Amino acid sequence: MVAHYMSDKQFKLIYETAAQNLAAWKRSGVVKTLKCYSAEDDDVCETCRQHDGNIVKIEEAVIGVYIPKFDNCSSNQCRCYFRPWDISIE
Repeated sequence: MVAHYMSDKQFKLIYETAAQNLAAWKRSGVVKTLKCYSAEDDDVCETCRQHDGNIVKIEEAVIGVYIPKFDNCSSNQCRCYFRPWDISIE
């Protein structure tokens, strides 16, 4: 299977959106944790493979450190992502 990568412009927009989502989820008080996901194929680097499935508390979530795109990812256009895992209105 060959990984299909996006253009640099698309990649930049996706990660700008991810940063905006993270900020909104933190402000909401509803999202408690985030889960990391990799593309789960042979093109995923070892760094991303190690973080796949990790659950991070929202207050500790920092892009590049605990959630993708990780600073030491060897991919030019990382396809990993994060999304809310534990959500509560309490």
